[in-house]
Amino acid sequence: MEIELILFRSPMHDRASVLSSRHSLLAGLRTIGGLTVTESTDYKPSEPDSERITICFISTGGTEESFLKLASVIPDPIVLLCDGYHNSLAASLEICTWLSQQKREYELINVPTDYKDLDFLSLKLSCIQIKALMGGIMPITPSRVPTASPGQSLQSIYSSDKVADYLRRSTIGIIGGESSWLISSEVDTDYIKERFGAGFVYIDMGEIISNYNSLPEEMPLTSLPEGVTDCSREKEIRDALRMYKVLSDVCEKYSLTALTIKCFDLLETCCTTACMALAFLNDRGIVSGCEGDIPALWTMMVGYALTGKSSFMANPSSSSEDEYTIDFAHCTVPFSMTRSYALPSHFESGIGVGIEGDINLGPCSIVKISGRKLDTIYSINGKIVTNTRIPQRCRSQIRIQVNDKTDYDSFFSSRFGNHVIVTPFIFNQD
Repeated sequence: MEIELILFRSPMHDRASVLSSRHSLLAGLRTIGGLTVTESTDYKPSEPDSERITICFISTGGTEESFLKLASVIPDPIVLLCDGYHNSLAASLEICTWLSQQKREYELINVPTDYKDLDFLSLKLSCIQIKALMGGIMPITPSRVPTASPGQSLQSIYSSDKVADYLRRSTIGIIGGESSWLISSEVDTDYIKERFGAGFVYIDMGEIISNYNSLPEEMPLTSLPEGVTDCSREKEIRDALRMYKVLSDVCEKYSLTALTIKCFDLLETCCTTACMALAFLNDRGIVSGCEGDIPALWTMMVGYALTGKSSFMANPSSSSEDEYTIDFAHCTVPFSMTRSYALPSHFESGIGVGIEGDINLGPCSIVKISGRKLDTIYSINGKIVTNTRIPQRCRSQIRIQVNDKTDYDSFFSSRFGNHVIVTPFIFNQD
């Protein structure tokens, strides 16, 4: 077997660091067959060969748009490979959602961080080769889209007085639009406005940048919540507080009750992040999300309407099938969900401030409302069992154990994009 590995990586991750954390994986692939690694920017399709299998290694987050550009020339059936580092799994789930929408045949191979050998991968690739020769990997069936139907459960949530009233009174700020890698998360905002009464305000990123640059650099550190003991990064913390001031003023100016921001645009223009600002805003009851992800923000809003509690917008990171656990990570989390926290840099960029929260353990739900009309819900219950500290992931990290194999399998067979919402309460759909 010849393995042609197309390496998809974000420009924010250099090739050496991406491959060094995958040394064991690449070595294992070489034991299965001849291996060639080609950067996605250099990939040129070749003639079909039954002895060769082409694998798209989604090695980092932020690669979805790069995949989209090559999707038409990658041979069918598409094979995606991901693992537990650099937001690989989250990006792969966004791509899978898009492929399902396009009714393309594909296979996702998720390598857990605790794998002991690659026998399962060798068997998987052999099966894929055989199925491909027989005419395709799998039919596109309803199991490739979210398993929880829109039906009565979501309708009952939307019909509750407190949710309906909250959404009707909501003014949602969309700052800078959505991030380019959200290839499957488009929402019909005109329909949402008509259906729920929620208003949308589109705010140019230039306004944020201009307001940020006009503020004095010396912001008082007294704005930090109790528990901060490390002020060794005072400049970065002050810059993050300036961004909080800017977003607070924008909320007041436009009477926003919720917002989502295309936050990566701030890294080069302002040399800071919105991570701390979003944490503060969520704890004030202004539901706030990042990357311009409207379905994720909407899910957080519905959760807040039901309970008055903030939630964690997170990237799926890795899993253990034996333990029924799924890891999640992101660089912002409401302070109210943490027992303590540190303020290191943002993971992907090394810029500004991220939040490394020690998140409260206990019961939780994994939830996502998705679809162009936000008419599909996925929800399973579990418990946060530990906070992990894996260097190749975003700063706040948790491990959730779900109830059983059925729930575990449903998470990976469902298609709802690259973000989910972790709620510190059980999200009842009944």
